[in-house]
Amino acid sequence: MFAALEAAAMYQTGGYFEYPLDDTYIHLAMAESIWSGGYGVNIAEPSAASSSALYPVLLAPVFSLEFQRYMPLIWNIIGLGLSAWLWAELLLEGGYGKGTLRRYGVMLAALGPTAILMPSNAMIGMEHTLHAAASLAILLGLVRLLKGTPSWGILYAGILFAPLLRFEGLALSLLAALVIFSCKEKRRGVVALVLALVPILLFCSFLVSLGLDPLPSSVQAKIASAVRYEMPVYLRIIRTFTANLAEPGGILLMLYLIVLLAMWLFSEPLRRSPLAKLWVVLVGATGAHLLLGHVGWLNRYEHYILSVVTAGILVLLPIVMQGRDLRRVGMRAIIAVLIPLAIYAKSNVTILVESPKSIYLQQRQMSEFAKN
Repeated sequence: MFAALEAAAMYQTGGYFEYPLDDTYIHLAMAESIWSGGYGVNIAEPSAASSSALYPVLLAPVFSLEFQRYMPLIWNIIGLGLSAWLWAELLLEGGYGKGTLRRYGVMLAALGPTAILMPSNAMIGMEHTLHAAASLAILLGLVRLLKGTPSWGILYAGILFAPLLRFEGLALSLLAALVIFSCKEKRRGVVALVLALVPILLFCSFLVSLGLDPLPSSVQAKIASAVRYEMPVYLRIIRTFTANLAEPGGILLMLYLIVLLAMWLFSEPLRRSPLAKLWVVLVGATGAHLLLGHVGWLNRYEHYILSVVTAGILVLLPIVMQGRDLRRVGMRAIIAVLIPLAIYAKSNVTILVESPKSIYLQQRQMSEFAKN
């Protein structure tokens, strides 16, 4: 699917490769500045134009400026591969690799990545694909921890990199640390808190040392309208929540939140299961994103939480429907991925494929103007 989207976009530009957003090029400019000893879009003018602490560093022009323009593509292919692998591992943890559920597992493996926006976000060339991979690593690590077969390396990696790639990752990382503490793993819980908080605090301190605000300007821009009118915190949260519900992605997340609440209310096996703590994480992270996060902008902002909550529901579904016909479990799992697949199909096929052409025409015209 990723290859098909890229091919369709390059057909629109006559074979020339471009990213769908100018944000990707802003990150490339920041990476060039970092490589030259500065921090910002312009070398001599410090600025925090990226919402990610880590991603601009990953785009540094180590080899050449010409090769650098493909670094977002390379990192997103890596993130796409990691996300797909983690999705598969979560399906196996949910029991979709054996018995009656195996046939449904094959369909979930085929449809799921596209449904939760893996290939479309990889095409954008931003940090969201790597952030989704880190978030899925946290989910997989928690599932295995609660099952008694922990994979600490995967869990720690997710907790460390999720906030470094996107500030939204703090919610999921901190919730994961709380789960670790609840499992009577105090030392490992402390390690998780250090991994989640210390790198971000150091990054904020670095921005302050440059004479900048502790939060990147791109993060502040998303709350600028609320700050301008000096709205109280609770009104900002309400405003964000209502704005998110005006988007298809926000409605989908709210639907999944309702599904999770119904699971808890009507399933005694889930309430008695060790994975009940995973349910708390899913509800907490989804609710936090609806109240404090953002939805839209080529569907990239909700990619990580959509990936986590969809995979989490699939893992919990066999427990919720324990003792029932496994075919019914499989059909409900398929429905869980068909809904986002239908919601995002149009934007993926039209807007996403056509956006690189706009960037291509804009940059080509500016190039001709500069040369002449």
